[in-house]
Amino acid sequence: KIIQPGGDFFRQPAEGSDPQITVWVNGFLCLCAGGADCSFSYDSSLTPTILGVTDTLVDGSIELTITGTGFTTDASDFTIDVGGRNCEATVATSSSVTCTLENGPAGDFDITLWVQSRGQASGSVTFTLSLTVDSFSPSSGSVGGGTTLTILGTGFPNTMDEWESNEVAVGGSSCTITETSYTEVKCVTPKESTSRRRKRALADLTVTVNGQTVSASGQYNYDASSTPTITTLDPITATPMGGDTLTITGTTFGYESPFNTVTIGEDGAVCLIIDWMPTEITCTMPALANGQHTVYVQTKDNGMADASGVSPLLVDFTITGASPLVGSHQGGTKIKIAGTGFGDCSNVVFNVGSEHTCVVDEGGCTSTEVSCTVTKTATMHRIQNTGRHFKFGPGYVWEPATLIVRPGDEVRWSWNLPVPQEGTGIAVHSTSSASTNEYDGMGFNSQTKSSKGNLLYQFMTEGTFTYNTQDVIEGEEVFMPGKVVVAAPSEDEIVAIEAFIGDITAETIVGGSVSGPTADGCSFADSSCATSAPGTASSLEFTFANCLTAEITDIQISSGAANGNVSSLMSFADSELTISGTGFSTELCENIVKVGETLCAVSSATADTIVCAVDAAEITSLGALPVTVNVQNNGDAVQKVADDSAGKLYVVPKIDAIAPTTGSWAGGSILTLTGSGLNPGDGIVTINFGELPYQTACAIIEVTSSKVSCTVPEAQKVGDEKTVVIDIYFGGEMIRAEMADGV
Repeated sequence: KIIQPGGDFFRQPAEGSDPQITVWVNGFLCLCAGGADCSFSYDSSLTPTILGVTDTLVDGSIELTITGTGFTTDASDFTIDVGGRNCEATVATSSSVTCTLENGPAGDFDITLWVQSRGQASGSVTFTLSLTVDSFSPSSGSVGGGTTLTILGTGFPNTMDEWESNEVAVGGSSCTITETSYTEVKCVTPKESTSRRRKRALADLTVTVNGQTVSASGQYNYDASSTPTITTLDPITATPMGGDTLTITGTTFGYESPFNTVTIGEDGAVCLIIDWMPTEITCTMPALANGQHTVYVQTKDNGMADASGVSPLLVDFTITGASPLVGSHQGGTKIKIAGTGFGDCSNVVFNVGSEHTCVVDEGGCTSTEVSCTVTKTATMHRIQNTGRHFKFGPGYVWEPATLIVRPGDEVRWSWNLPVPQEGTGIAVHSTSSASTNEYDGMGFNSQTKSSKGNLLYQFMTEGTFTYNTQDVIEGEEVFMPGKVVVAAPSEDEIVAIEAFIGDITAETIVGGSVSGPTADGCSFADSSCATSAPGTASSLEFTFANCLTAEITDIQISSGAANGNVSSLMSFADSELTISGTGFSTELCENIVKVGETLCAVSSATADTIVCAVDAAEITSLGALPVTVNVQNNGDAVQKVADDSAGKLYVVPKIDAIAPTTGSWAGGSILTLTGSGLNPGDGIVTINFGELPYQTACAIIEVTSSKVSCTVPEAQKVGDEKTVVIDIYFGGEMIRAEMADGV
């Protein structure tokens, strides 16, 4: 804090002819106290100069002798830089200094010298580090290349990175560097070119470093007599997934050695050795991309085998076209994809962008064409308790607090409290609004509090869905709210159609026309509102079009409604649904309605309303079954109903009759329940005779949607007759069925 500026606060450097030495501390100029002289003068008589440089090779290192004037005799007084490399001074006189140069590649380098007690030397001297090749070995090797050469000399790059713009060449082709130092380089010879092979076997060896190129005094000899040779390959084609056995026949392969290798293609995919003999090698082929792939056999003693006499392996895996190229954002469009190398499709994955796959239809695959249905992928999103609470710290706030997903995506809440203790835990559930902590009774609910756990839920309809927790820390009123926003794309999306086998992607070579799928016993809805993307010769594109994405805005139960609060859409199995929305077809058969996986038979249809009857003989009960509409062949509709449960039908089991009502004390008779919705989603039905704790089970024989039968158990005889209670439960959660009047 400055009370009154003045004095040293206003101090400035003194003006004068001699430069002044100034010292600043936190922006303030220091005082030259006590009459001290803070001036500095330059004296040319004290300035060192450099005049020349010579070099010599000593024990594999370059020693430079730099001559000049004004030097000191203390070697530690020198700092010498040669083109960015350090040169460590070892001996010094008043007119010369000797230093050992840091190893590095050849080139022209400016010398900068400092005598620390006097300053930087004047003068300009450039040192040229010459590139030399003294010898190389061996002097001969396989015409297929693969022989490791050791080259001795000076001026080589000291690291592999420094070879990036430099080269060792044999016969004009690059020799692959494997090891390097200033005086020694190792490289693997290339194969001899076919043109030169017919003329002569000798090839020049040259080294190029930083613009300097030198040739070895002798030539390298490609020796056909010692060259391994590949004469046949079996098979001559390969599959993208690999795994087949390749048999390589030839000569001079030698015997098995850990230094022997077989690789396929320029990327060096390894063919795992099964057996290695002098004239035959077997190996397991790796996964390979579409195209031709040369087989490389590297032997321990004789280098690389000559493969010029055999054709490369051929892998055929392409996509050439598809039809149609437009459909709904939600998937559900049937398309045909043409190409090659699909096999039986068991290992092929067809992707339509990152959000959809194309699932191959049953019986819809040949090696060159597949019929498949574009299917929305349930992308997994995570919400974790990694946020920081203002009072209790990390672990008590969801991240992200707001999550945006697409219809059909899954959300997994994961939590792990930092300090588990009694009364502390997380149980997440849906709420009716952001202003309440209470479970809404119809959405998702993890139920019991736990310090560590997770909950998975799939959102099927558009909308904003709020959620919260029970009191996380008992008595502290700590709640963890959040929301999930489910939104379909608002614009058309153009994506690529691709095929994969493992990590191998099919090459796209667009050409020729592809006939689209046909409608079985019906027709396809009009799709002329959508325009397919033009694509390119190497890109096959599919357009997810808004105008082809129908919408479901409301679902009502026209008949067969059931009471309950589990879902906002509850009915018996023989119900009729009225579906409202947009983009439906007016042709009945062009609208495919399903409740879960069960068809709902369409009885009437307009562009905005569909009426259908649930198939009571097939529908399962006690589960939230999504109601879906597919407009052939535009695709699936997106749900935009009031809440997530309003788009899922919950079927309530109903018992119409139980027979017989009497039987033998010894049991054994068949009890039959008839009704609707009697087959729960998990297939569990429990029927007990009598009251606790003396209940006995009726052994289940058959469960269908309309009938359940079981074998009546034996009862202990008490008098002439006895009436017992029958307890009937459906599903693992032990839900009682609705009973018809009079049952």
